[in-house]
Amino acid sequence: MNEARKMNNKLIRLIALMLVSLMLLCAVACDGGGSDDETSDTPGSGGPNPSQSNPSGSEEVTFEASGLPDGLNYGNTVKILYWEDRPELEFDVKEISADHTANAIYWRNQNTIKKLGLDEKEGLSWTSLKGNEKNMSNFATQVGASYAAGKGDYQIIAAYSRAAALCAINGYYADLAEIDDSYLDFSRRWWTPSLISNVTIDDSIYFVSGDISTNTIHMMYGIFCNTDMIKSLNLQDPTELAVKGDWTLDVFRGLCAGVYDDVSNDGKKGSGDRFGFVSKKTYTEAFYNGSDLYMIIPDNTDILKVSSDYSSTKTTMLVNGLIDFYNTPDVHGNGNPEKEFRQQNALFAQARMQLAPTVLKDISFKYAALPTPKYDDRQVGYRTAVNENFTLWAIMKDVAKDEDMLIECSAVLESLAYEAYCNTTPQIFETGLKVRYSDEDNINTVKCFDLIREGVVYDLGRIIPESELGANMNERFAATIVTNDSWSTIMNANNTLLGTNLKDIVEKIDKNKYGS
Repeated sequence: MNEARKMNNKLIRLIALMLVSLMLLCAVACDGGGSDDETSDTPGSGGPNPSQSNPSGSEEVTFEASGLPDGLNYGNTVKILYWEDRPELEFDVKEISADHTANAIYWRNQNTIKKLGLDEKEGLSWTSLKGNEKNMSNFATQVGASYAAGKGDYQIIAAYSRAAALCAINGYYADLAEIDDSYLDFSRRWWTPSLISNVTIDDSIYFVSGDISTNTIHMMYGIFCNTDMIKSLNLQDPTELAVKGDWTLDVFRGLCAGVYDDVSNDGKKGSGDRFGFVSKKTYTEAFYNGSDLYMIIPDNTDILKVSSDYSSTKTTMLVNGLIDFYNTPDVHGNGNPEKEFRQQNALFAQARMQLAPTVLKDISFKYAALPTPKYDDRQVGYRTAVNENFTLWAIMKDVAKDEDMLIECSAVLESLAYEAYCNTTPQIFETGLKVRYSDEDNINTVKCFDLIREGVVYDLGRIIPESELGANMNERFAATIVTNDSWSTIMNANNTLLGTNLKDIVEKIDKNKYGS
Protein backbone atom coordinates (compact mmCIF):
# COMPACT_ATOMS: atom_id res chain seq x y z
CA MET A 1 0.00 0.00 0.00
CA ASN A 2 1.54 3.36 -0.99
CA GLU A 3 1.83 6.30 1.41
CA ALA A 4 -0.95 8.31 -0.20
CA ARG A 5 -3.36 5.42 0.14
CA LYS A 6 -2.32 4.89 3.76
CA MET A 7 -3.01 8.53 4.59
CA ASN A 8 -6.33 8.36 2.76
CA ASN A 9 -7.50 5.30 4.67
CA LYS A 10 -6.37 6.74 8.02
CA LEU A 11 -8.35 9.91 7.30
CA ILE A 12 -11.37 7.82 6.37
CA ARG A 13 -11.14 5.99 9.70
CA LEU A 14 -11.14 9.28 11.62
CA ILE A 15 -14.11 10.60 9.69
CA ALA A 16 -15.92 7.29 10.20
CA LEU A 17 -15.61 7.55 13.97
CA MET A 18 -17.32 10.95 13.88
CA LEU A 19 -20.09 9.83 11.54
CA VAL A 20 -20.92 6.40 12.92
CA SER A 21 -23.44 7.72 15.50
CA LEU A 22 -25.30 9.65 12.82
CA MET A 23 -25.28 6.61 10.54
CA LEU A 24 -26.84 4.43 13.22
CA LEU A 25 -29.61 6.97 13.84
CA CYS A 26 -30.46 7.07 10.16
CA ALA A 27 -30.31 3.31 9.57
CA VAL A 28 -33.52 1.62 8.56
CA ALA A 29 -32.03 -0.70 5.97
CA CYS A 30 -28.66 -1.88 4.70
CA ASP A 31 -26.66 1.03 3.40
CA GLY A 32 -26.20 -0.36 -0.11
CA GLY A 33 -22.50 0.39 -0.28
CA GLY A 34 -23.16 3.91 -1.55
CA SER A 35 -25.53 2.80 -4.33
CA ASP A 36 -28.94 4.42 -4.85
CA ASP A 37 -30.30 1.20 -6.32
CA GLU A 38 -31.28 -0.92 -3.30
CA THR A 39 -32.77 -3.61 -5.52
CA SER A 40 -29.67 -4.12 -7.62
CA ASP A 41 -28.28 -7.65 -7.80
CA THR A 42 -24.95 -6.64 -9.30
CA PRO A 43 -21.44 -6.75 -7.81
CA GLY A 44 -20.86 -4.00 -5.26
CA SER A 45 -24.53 -3.11 -4.87
CA GLY A 46 -24.43 -4.09 -1.22
CA GLY A 47 -27.50 -4.49 0.94
CA PRO A 48 -30.17 -7.15 0.69
CA ASN A 49 -31.19 -8.93 -2.45
CA PRO A 50 -34.80 -7.85 -3.07
CA SER A 51 -35.99 -11.44 -3.39
CA GLN A 52 -35.00 -12.02 0.25
CA SER A 53 -36.05 -8.71 1.83
CA ASN A 54 -39.50 -10.05 2.75
CA PRO A 55 -39.24 -13.82 2.31
CA SER A 56 -42.02 -14.95 4.61
CA GLY A 57 -44.52 -12.43 3.32
CA SER A 58 -45.65 -11.89 6.91
CA GLU A 59 -43.89 -8.63 7.71
CA GLU A 60 -41.39 -6.20 6.26
CA VAL A 61 -37.77 -7.05 7.03
CA THR A 62 -35.37 -4.20 7.68
CA PHE A 63 -31.59 -4.27 8.09
CA GLU A 64 -29.17 -2.24 10.14
CA ALA A 65 -26.68 -0.10 8.26
CA SER A 66 -23.05 -1.11 8.06
CA GLY A 67 -20.61 0.90 10.15
CA LEU A 68 -18.01 0.71 7.37
CA PRO A 69 -17.39 4.06 5.66
CA ASP A 70 -17.52 4.69 1.94
CA GLY A 71 -14.28 5.45 0.14
CA LEU A 72 -12.01 2.72 1.46
CA ASN A 73 -9.51 1.89 -1.26
CA TYR A 74 -7.04 -0.77 -0.20
CA GLY A 75 -6.24 -1.91 -3.74
CA ASN A 76 -4.61 -5.20 -2.77
CA THR A 77 -5.44 -8.88 -2.20
CA VAL A 78 -6.37 -10.46 1.14
CA LYS A 79 -5.44 -14.14 1.45
CA ILE A 80 -7.83 -16.50 3.24
CA LEU A 81 -7.26 -20.14 4.23
CA TYR A 82 -10.45 -22.17 4.79
CA TRP A 83 -11.41 -25.77 5.63
CA GLU A 84 -12.59 -27.43 2.45
CA ASP A 85 -14.38 -30.37 4.13
CA ARG A 86 -17.01 -28.13 5.75
CA PRO A 87 -20.58 -29.55 5.81
CA GLU A 88 -22.22 -26.93 3.58
CA LEU A 89 -21.08 -24.27 1.10
CA GLU A 90 -19.57 -21.19 2.75
CA PHE A 91 -16.44 -19.73 1.17
CA ASP A 92 -15.19 -19.36 -2.40
CA VAL A 93 -17.86 -19.14 -5.11
CA LYS A 94 -16.45 -18.05 -8.46
CA GLU A 95 -19.54 -17.51 -10.60
CA ILE A 96 -23.31 -17.18 -10.69
CA SER A 97 -25.28 -20.42 -11.02
CA ALA A 98 -28.75 -21.85 -10.46
CA ASP A 99 -27.91 -22.35 -6.77
CA HIS A 100 -29.38 -19.36 -4.90
CA THR A 101 -27.34 -19.97 -1.77
CA ALA A 102 -24.12 -20.11 -3.79
CA ASN A 103 -25.12 -16.87 -5.50
CA ALA A 104 -25.69 -15.16 -2.15
CA ILE A 105 -22.19 -16.17 -1.05
CA TYR A 106 -20.78 -14.97 -4.36
CA TRP A 107 -22.32 -11.51 -3.90
CA ARG A 108 -21.21 -11.41 -0.26
CA ASN A 109 -17.63 -11.75 -1.48
CA GLN A 110 -18.00 -9.42 -4.46
CA ASN A 111 -19.69 -6.70 -2.42
CA THR A 112 -16.85 -6.88 0.10
CA ILE A 113 -14.25 -6.51 -2.63
CA LYS A 114 -15.96 -3.43 -4.03
CA LYS A 115 -16.83 -1.90 -0.66
CA LEU A 116 -13.20 -2.05 0.49
CA GLY A 117 -11.63 -1.21 -2.86
CA LEU A 118 -9.69 -4.46 -2.99
CA ASP A 119 -7.89 -5.68 -6.10
CA GLU A 120 -10.45 -5.96 -8.91
CA LYS A 121 -9.10 -9.24 -10.29
CA GLU A 122 -8.53 -11.09 -7.03
CA GLY A 123 -9.51 -9.03 -4.03
CA LEU A 124 -10.01 -12.17 -1.94
CA SER A 125 -7.63 -15.06 -2.59
CA TRP A 126 -9.01 -18.35 -1.26
CA THR A 127 -6.88 -21.39 -0.35
CA SER A 128 -8.51 -24.63 0.80
CA LEU A 129 -7.21 -27.34 3.11
CA LYS A 130 -8.96 -30.28 4.77
CA GLY A 131 -9.54 -29.39 8.39
CA ASN A 132 -12.55 -31.17 9.93
CA GLU A 133 -12.47 -33.35 13.07
CA LYS A 134 -10.26 -35.94 11.38
CA ASN A 135 -7.98 -33.40 9.72
CA MET A 136 -7.85 -30.55 12.24
CA SER A 137 -4.42 -31.48 13.61
CA ASN A 138 -2.84 -31.24 10.17
CA PHE A 139 -4.74 -28.02 9.47
CA ALA A 140 -3.34 -26.44 12.66
CA THR A 141 0.13 -27.75 11.79
CA GLN A 142 -0.02 -26.06 8.38
CA VAL A 143 -1.15 -22.78 9.94
CA GLY A 144 1.66 -23.07 12.49
CA ALA A 145 4.26 -23.77 9.81
CA SER A 146 3.18 -20.67 7.90
CA TYR A 147 3.33 -18.58 11.08
CA ALA A 148 6.78 -19.90 12.05
CA ALA A 149 8.17 -19.25 8.57
CA GLY A 150 6.84 -15.69 8.60
CA LYS A 151 5.97 -15.93 4.91
CA GLY A 152 2.51 -14.37 5.19
CA ASP A 153 0.87 -17.19 3.23
CA TYR A 154 -2.50 -16.32 4.77
CA GLN A 155 -3.93 -13.31 6.55
CA ILE A 156 -7.35 -14.63 7.53
CA ILE A 157 -8.15 -18.17 8.69
CA ALA A 158 -11.65 -19.67 8.43
CA ALA A 159 -11.42 -22.94 10.33
CA TYR A 160 -13.51 -25.75 11.77
CA SER A 161 -14.33 -24.63 15.31
CA ARG A 162 -12.05 -27.11 17.11
CA ALA A 163 -9.19 -26.47 14.69
CA ALA A 164 -9.60 -22.76 15.38
CA ALA A 165 -9.35 -23.38 19.12
CA LEU A 166 -6.19 -25.42 18.58
CA CYS A 167 -4.62 -22.61 16.52
CA ALA A 168 -5.54 -20.03 19.16
CA ILE A 169 -4.07 -22.13 21.98
CA ASN A 170 -0.84 -22.51 20.02
CA GLY A 171 -0.56 -18.75 19.56
CA TYR A 172 -1.13 -18.42 15.81
CA TYR A 173 -3.99 -15.91 15.98
CA ALA A 174 -4.03 -12.17 16.56
CA ASP A 175 -6.01 -10.74 19.48
CA LEU A 176 -9.01 -9.13 17.79
CA ALA A 177 -9.74 -7.08 20.90
CA GLU A 178 -6.40 -5.26 20.65
CA ILE A 179 -6.56 -3.94 17.08
CA ASP A 180 -6.24 -0.16 17.18
CA ASP A 181 -8.75 1.57 14.87
CA SER A 182 -10.41 -1.80 14.22
CA TYR A 183 -13.53 -1.90 12.08
CA LEU A 184 -14.87 -4.90 13.99
CA ASP A 185 -17.98 -3.96 15.96
CA PHE A 186 -19.14 -6.93 18.01
CA SER A 187 -22.22 -5.06 19.22
CA ARG A 188 -23.82 -5.39 15.78
CA ARG A 189 -26.43 -7.97 14.86
CA TRP A 190 -24.23 -9.90 12.45
CA TRP A 191 -21.97 -11.06 15.31
CA THR A 192 -23.28 -13.54 17.87
CA PRO A 193 -23.25 -11.89 21.33
CA SER A 194 -22.98 -15.18 23.25
CA LEU A 195 -19.88 -16.13 21.28
CA ILE A 196 -18.07 -12.93 22.18
CA SER A 197 -19.00 -13.14 25.86
CA ASN A 198 -18.13 -16.82 26.16
CA VAL A 199 -14.85 -16.99 24.21
CA THR A 200 -13.13 -13.96 25.76
CA ILE A 201 -9.95 -15.16 27.44
CA ASP A 202 -8.18 -12.67 29.70
CA ASP A 203 -9.79 -9.79 27.74
CA SER A 204 -8.61 -11.35 24.46
CA ILE A 205 -10.74 -12.51 21.53
CA TYR A 206 -9.05 -14.82 19.04
CA PHE A 207 -11.91 -15.93 16.80
CA VAL A 208 -15.45 -14.92 15.93
CA SER A 209 -18.58 -16.25 14.27
CA GLY A 210 -22.15 -15.30 13.51
CA ASP A 211 -23.73 -14.54 10.14
CA ILE A 212 -20.26 -14.74 8.60
CA SER A 213 -20.47 -18.54 9.02
CA THR A 214 -23.29 -20.04 6.98
CA ASN A 215 -22.64 -23.37 8.68
CA THR A 216 -23.67 -21.84 12.01
CA ILE A 217 -27.24 -21.80 10.70
CA HIS A 218 -27.01 -25.31 9.28
CA MET A 219 -25.55 -26.70 12.52
CA MET A 220 -28.14 -25.27 14.94
CA TYR A 221 -29.92 -27.99 16.91
CA GLY A 222 -33.69 -28.13 17.08
CA ILE A 223 -36.64 -30.48 17.52
CA PHE A 224 -38.44 -31.29 14.26
CA CYS A 225 -42.14 -32.02 14.56
CA ASN A 226 -44.52 -33.73 12.12
CA THR A 227 -47.41 -31.28 12.34
CA ASP A 228 -49.68 -33.52 10.26
CA MET A 229 -49.21 -36.26 12.87
CA ILE A 230 -49.87 -33.77 15.68
CA LYS A 231 -53.25 -33.06 14.12
CA SER A 232 -54.10 -36.71 13.44
CA LEU A 233 -53.29 -37.61 17.07
CA ASN A 234 -55.34 -34.63 18.27
CA LEU A 235 -52.42 -33.27 20.30
CA GLN A 236 -51.81 -29.70 21.42
CA ASP A 237 -49.90 -27.62 18.87
CA PRO A 238 -46.27 -27.47 20.12
CA THR A 239 -45.47 -24.44 17.95
CA GLU A 240 -48.11 -22.45 19.83
CA LEU A 241 -46.61 -23.61 23.12
CA ALA A 242 -43.12 -22.62 21.98
CA VAL A 243 -44.16 -19.14 20.87
CA LYS A 244 -45.91 -18.57 24.21
CA GLY A 245 -42.75 -19.64 26.06
CA ASP A 246 -44.37 -22.80 27.46
CA TRP A 247 -42.25 -25.34 25.56
CA THR A 248 -40.51 -27.24 28.40
CA LEU A 249 -39.05 -30.71 28.82
CA ASP A 250 -42.09 -31.86 30.82
CA VAL A 251 -44.48 -30.62 28.12
CA PHE A 252 -42.34 -32.25 25.43
CA ARG A 253 -42.29 -35.60 27.25
CA GLY A 254 -46.05 -35.40 27.72
CA LEU A 255 -46.67 -35.01 23.98
CA CYS A 256 -44.41 -38.01 23.24
CA ALA A 257 -46.18 -40.28 25.72
CA GLY A 258 -48.31 -43.03 24.22
CA VAL A 259 -47.25 -42.42 20.61
CA TYR A 260 -45.20 -45.62 20.26
CA ASP A 261 -46.61 -48.26 17.92
CA ASP A 262 -44.88 -51.61 17.36
CA VAL A 263 -45.41 -51.47 13.60
CA SER A 264 -43.01 -54.37 13.00
CA ASN A 265 -44.96 -56.45 15.54
CA ASP A 266 -41.80 -58.05 16.92
CA GLY A 267 -42.19 -56.91 20.52
CA LYS A 268 -39.15 -54.64 20.58
CA LYS A 269 -38.25 -51.09 19.61
CA GLY A 270 -36.58 -50.74 16.25
CA SER A 271 -36.42 -48.99 12.89
CA GLY A 272 -39.82 -48.87 11.22
CA ASP A 273 -41.82 -48.60 14.44
CA ARG A 274 -43.59 -45.33 15.27
CA PHE A 275 -41.99 -43.27 18.04
CA GLY A 276 -42.83 -40.15 19.92
CA PHE A 277 -39.21 -39.03 19.70
CA VAL A 278 -36.10 -40.16 17.85
CA SER A 279 -32.59 -38.89 18.46
CA LYS A 280 -29.04 -40.25 18.52
CA LYS A 281 -26.12 -39.96 20.89
CA THR A 282 -24.42 -37.07 19.09
CA TYR A 283 -27.54 -34.90 19.10
CA THR A 284 -28.49 -35.53 22.73
CA GLU A 285 -25.82 -32.98 23.71
CA ALA A 286 -28.25 -30.20 22.71
CA PHE A 287 -30.28 -30.73 25.88
CA TYR A 288 -27.37 -29.52 28.03
CA ASN A 289 -27.02 -25.99 26.67
CA GLY A 290 -30.76 -26.04 25.92
CA SER A 291 -31.31 -26.20 29.69
CA ASP A 292 -29.29 -22.98 30.12
CA LEU A 293 -26.24 -24.91 31.36
CA TYR A 294 -22.63 -24.18 30.38
CA MET A 295 -19.45 -26.24 30.39
CA ILE A 296 -16.68 -23.61 30.31
CA ILE A 297 -17.15 -19.97 31.27
CA PRO A 298 -14.98 -16.93 32.04
CA ASP A 299 -14.47 -16.34 35.74
CA ASN A 300 -14.44 -12.92 37.38
CA THR A 301 -11.12 -12.02 35.76
CA ASP A 302 -12.11 -13.41 32.33
CA ILE A 303 -9.81 -16.41 32.75
CA LEU A 304 -11.61 -19.62 31.89
CA LYS A 305 -12.90 -22.18 34.35
CA VAL A 306 -15.09 -25.29 34.29
CA SER A 307 -18.60 -24.08 35.03
CA SER A 308 -20.14 -25.21 38.28
CA ASP A 309 -23.12 -26.19 36.09
CA TYR A 310 -21.21 -29.23 34.87
CA SER A 311 -21.23 -30.97 38.26
CA SER A 312 -24.40 -29.35 39.60
CA THR A 313 -27.49 -30.99 41.02
CA LYS A 314 -29.46 -29.52 38.12
CA THR A 315 -27.30 -31.34 35.57
CA THR A 316 -27.57 -34.59 37.52
CA MET A 317 -31.36 -34.22 37.57
CA LEU A 318 -31.37 -33.41 33.84
CA VAL A 319 -29.32 -36.51 33.04
CA ASN A 320 -31.45 -38.78 35.23
CA GLY A 321 -34.66 -37.37 33.79
CA LEU A 322 -33.48 -37.88 30.21
CA ILE A 323 -32.32 -41.44 30.99
CA ASP A 324 -35.80 -42.24 32.29
CA PHE A 325 -37.33 -40.60 29.20
CA TYR A 326 -35.05 -42.48 26.80
CA ASN A 327 -36.00 -45.78 28.44
CA THR A 328 -39.70 -45.38 27.71
CA PRO A 329 -41.18 -47.19 24.69
CA ASP A 330 -41.92 -43.84 23.05
CA VAL A 331 -38.26 -42.90 22.57
CA HIS A 332 -35.57 -44.27 20.27
CA GLY A 333 -32.60 -42.49 21.82
CA ASN A 334 -29.84 -43.76 19.57
CA GLY A 335 -31.61 -44.19 16.28
CA ASN A 336 -31.54 -42.49 12.90
CA PRO A 337 -33.66 -39.35 13.37
CA GLU A 338 -33.22 -38.10 9.79
CA LYS A 339 -34.43 -41.37 8.26
CA GLU A 340 -37.18 -42.04 10.78
CA PHE A 341 -38.59 -38.52 10.53
CA ARG A 342 -38.58 -38.53 6.74
CA GLN A 343 -40.41 -41.88 6.73
CA GLN A 344 -42.98 -40.47 9.18
CA ASN A 345 -42.02 -42.91 11.91
CA ALA A 346 -41.35 -40.14 14.44
CA LEU A 347 -43.62 -37.47 15.86
CA PHE A 348 -40.52 -35.54 16.99
CA ALA A 349 -36.92 -35.86 15.85
CA GLN A 350 -33.83 -34.14 17.19
CA ALA A 351 -31.52 -32.90 14.44
CA ARG A 352 -29.57 -29.96 13.05
CA MET A 353 -31.25 -27.37 10.85
CA GLN A 354 -29.25 -28.82 7.95
CA LEU A 355 -31.99 -31.46 7.84
CA ALA A 356 -34.54 -29.03 6.38
CA PRO A 357 -33.00 -28.11 3.00
CA THR A 358 -31.50 -31.58 2.45
CA VAL A 359 -33.39 -34.63 3.73
CA LEU A 360 -36.74 -32.84 3.94
CA LYS A 361 -36.62 -30.90 0.68
CA ASP A 362 -39.17 -33.04 -1.20
CA ILE A 363 -41.39 -34.52 1.51
CA SER A 364 -45.18 -34.67 1.26
CA PHE A 365 -46.10 -33.89 4.88
CA LYS A 366 -46.02 -30.67 6.90
CA TYR A 367 -43.53 -30.11 9.66
CA ALA A 368 -42.15 -27.48 12.02
CA ALA A 369 -38.80 -27.01 13.72
CA LEU A 370 -38.97 -26.08 17.38
CA PRO A 371 -36.28 -24.85 19.76
CA THR A 372 -34.80 -27.26 22.29
CA PRO A 373 -37.28 -27.35 25.19
CA LYS A 374 -36.53 -25.29 28.30
CA TYR A 375 -35.45 -27.15 31.43
CA ASP A 376 -38.56 -25.89 33.21
CA ASP A 377 -41.00 -22.99 33.17
CA ARG A 378 -38.63 -20.84 35.26
CA GLN A 379 -36.05 -20.70 32.47
CA VAL A 380 -36.04 -17.37 30.64
CA GLY A 381 -35.74 -17.89 26.88
CA TYR A 382 -34.69 -20.84 24.73
CA ARG A 383 -31.06 -21.88 24.27
CA THR A 384 -29.81 -23.33 20.98
CA ALA A 385 -26.62 -25.36 20.92
CA VAL A 386 -24.59 -25.39 17.69
CA ASN A 387 -22.85 -28.57 16.59
CA GLU A 388 -19.10 -28.00 16.41
CA ASN A 389 -19.02 -28.31 12.59
CA PHE A 390 -19.20 -24.57 12.04
CA THR A 391 -16.58 -21.96 11.16
CA LEU A 392 -14.62 -19.66 13.43
CA TRP A 393 -12.89 -16.77 11.63
CA ALA A 394 -9.58 -15.28 12.78
CA ILE A 395 -6.65 -13.11 11.70
CA MET A 396 -3.13 -14.51 11.65
CA LYS A 397 -0.91 -13.18 14.43
CA ASP A 398 1.95 -12.24 12.10
CA VAL A 399 -0.36 -9.80 10.28
CA ALA A 400 0.07 -7.55 13.34
CA LYS A 401 3.55 -6.65 12.05
CA ASP A 402 1.78 -4.44 9.50
CA GLU A 403 -0.68 -2.17 11.32
CA ASP A 404 -2.49 -1.14 8.14
CA MET A 405 -2.96 -4.73 6.99
CA LEU A 406 -4.28 -5.69 10.44
CA ILE A 407 -6.89 -2.94 10.21
CA GLU A 408 -7.70 -3.95 6.64
CA CYS A 409 -8.31 -7.55 7.74
CA SER A 410 -10.67 -6.28 10.44
CA ALA A 411 -12.58 -4.44 7.70
CA VAL A 412 -12.74 -7.61 5.59
CA LEU A 413 -14.21 -9.64 8.47
CA GLU A 414 -16.71 -6.90 9.30
CA SER A 415 -17.77 -6.55 5.67
CA LEU A 416 -18.13 -10.31 5.08
CA ALA A 417 -20.23 -10.61 8.24
CA TYR A 418 -22.38 -7.62 7.29
CA GLU A 419 -22.97 -8.81 3.72
CA ALA A 420 -23.82 -12.28 5.05
CA TYR A 421 -26.34 -10.73 7.44
CA CYS A 422 -27.97 -8.94 4.50
CA ASN A 423 -27.85 -11.72 1.93
CA THR A 424 -26.60 -15.21 2.78
CA THR A 425 -28.45 -15.54 6.08
CA PRO A 426 -31.80 -14.45 4.58
CA GLN A 427 -31.27 -16.84 1.67
CA ILE A 428 -30.40 -19.84 3.84
CA PHE A 429 -32.54 -19.13 6.86
CA GLU A 430 -35.52 -17.18 5.62
CA THR A 431 -36.24 -18.65 2.19
CA GLY A 432 -34.47 -21.98 2.62
CA LEU A 433 -35.69 -22.97 6.06
CA LYS A 434 -38.58 -20.82 7.22
CA VAL A 435 -40.65 -20.75 4.07
CA ARG A 436 -39.85 -23.38 1.49
CA TYR A 437 -39.94 -26.53 3.62
CA SER A 438 -42.05 -25.85 6.69
CA ASP A 439 -45.76 -25.67 7.43
CA GLU A 440 -46.30 -22.28 5.82
CA ASP A 441 -49.99 -22.29 6.80
CA ASN A 442 -48.98 -21.95 10.45
CA ILE A 443 -47.28 -18.61 11.19
CA ASN A 444 -45.93 -20.11 14.42
CA THR A 445 -43.57 -22.32 12.40
CA VAL A 446 -41.89 -19.17 11.11
CA LYS A 447 -41.70 -17.71 14.60
CA CYS A 448 -40.18 -20.93 15.94
CA PHE A 449 -37.30 -20.71 13.47
CA ASP A 450 -36.65 -17.21 14.82
CA LEU A 451 -36.63 -18.55 18.37
CA ILE A 452 -34.05 -21.15 17.41
CA ARG A 453 -31.71 -18.63 15.81
CA GLU A 454 -32.16 -15.98 18.50
CA GLY A 455 -31.28 -18.51 21.19
CA VAL A 456 -27.90 -19.57 19.77
CA VAL A 457 -25.22 -20.01 22.44
CA TYR A 458 -21.59 -21.01 22.18
CA ASP A 459 -19.59 -22.93 24.75
CA LEU A 460 -15.83 -23.50 24.76
CA GLY A 461 -16.53 -26.90 26.28
CA ARG A 462 -17.62 -28.11 22.84
CA ILE A 463 -14.98 -26.10 20.94
CA ILE A 464 -11.71 -26.92 22.75
CA PRO A 465 -10.52 -30.28 21.35
CA GLU A 466 -10.11 -33.40 23.44
CA SER A 467 -6.37 -33.43 22.74
CA GLU A 468 -6.05 -30.28 24.86
CA LEU A 469 -8.89 -30.60 27.36
CA GLY A 470 -8.75 -34.33 28.00
CA ALA A 471 -12.40 -34.85 27.04
CA ASN A 472 -15.12 -33.68 24.70
CA MET A 473 -17.35 -32.39 27.46
CA ASN A 474 -20.53 -32.26 25.38
CA GLU A 475 -20.07 -35.79 24.06
CA ARG A 476 -19.50 -37.12 27.58
CA PHE A 477 -22.86 -35.67 28.65
CA ALA A 478 -24.66 -37.24 25.68
CA ALA A 479 -23.00 -40.66 26.08
CA THR A 480 -23.98 -40.80 29.75
CA ILE A 481 -27.66 -40.51 28.84
CA VAL A 482 -27.64 -43.00 25.97
CA THR A 483 -25.64 -45.60 27.93
CA ASN A 484 -27.48 -45.14 31.26
CA ASP A 485 -24.35 -44.21 33.20
CA SER A 486 -24.10 -42.28 36.45
CA TRP A 487 -23.33 -38.60 35.90
CA SER A 488 -22.17 -38.10 39.48
CA THR A 489 -19.69 -40.95 39.20
CA ILE A 490 -18.28 -39.59 35.95
CA MET A 491 -17.92 -36.10 37.42
CA ASN A 492 -16.15 -37.33 40.53
CA ALA A 493 -13.65 -39.16 38.33
CA ASN A 494 -13.00 -36.40 35.78
CA ASN A 495 -13.87 -32.93 37.03
CA THR A 496 -10.49 -32.30 38.67
CA LEU A 497 -8.65 -33.36 35.52
CA LEU A 498 -10.76 -31.01 33.38
CA GLY A 499 -9.99 -28.11 35.69
CA THR A 500 -6.26 -28.84 35.65
CA ASN A 501 -6.12 -29.15 31.87
CA LEU A 502 -8.11 -25.96 31.39
CA LYS A 503 -5.69 -24.09 33.66
CA ASP A 504 -2.80 -25.39 31.55
CA ILE A 505 -4.57 -24.21 28.37
CA VAL A 506 -5.01 -20.70 29.75
CA GLU A 507 -1.36 -20.57 30.83
CA LYS A 508 -0.30 -21.70 27.35
CA ILE A 509 -2.40 -19.00 25.71
CA ASP A 510 -0.97 -16.34 28.02
CA LYS A 511 2.59 -17.56 27.39
CA ASN A 512 2.10 -17.37 23.63
CA LYS A 513 0.62 -13.89 23.94
CA TYR A 514 2.99 -12.28 26.41
CA GLY A 515 6.01 -14.61 26.45
CA SER A 516 7.74 -15.73 29.65
